[in-house]
Amino acid sequence: MAGKNNKLYTVVNVDTGGVRQIRGSYHLRKNFTVAELACSDGTDVVLYSGISLDWVQKIRDRVGAIKVLSAFRTQSYNHKLQGAATNSQLIRSCVGFKETTSYVSRCLL
Repeated sequence: MAGKNNKLYTVVNVDTGGVRQIRGSYHLRKNFTVAELACSDGTDVVLYSGISLDWVQKIRDRVGAIKVLSAFRTQSYNHKLQGAATNSQLIRSCVGFKETTSYVSRCLL
């Protein structure tokens, strides 16, 4: 992830409409960086919901280390993965993550 940490991203908070240019290593929450939320297709735009991220941070604080498996997806990447056309990850209100033994996906509408 070293390359993603140094990359400059255009980061959009979908809750507030705020837009910033920041490095992938920047922590949007105590335990979550921009690079972790970036789409795996290499795009330099990251959409996120502060509300969703607050929720995931609370889970992290309670259960310990978790790994973000998927977050924001571009439409082209979602199509490549054969994701649903209305996938919540397209609007950045869904975060999939792995705790110690299970895969959990929680979406906030």
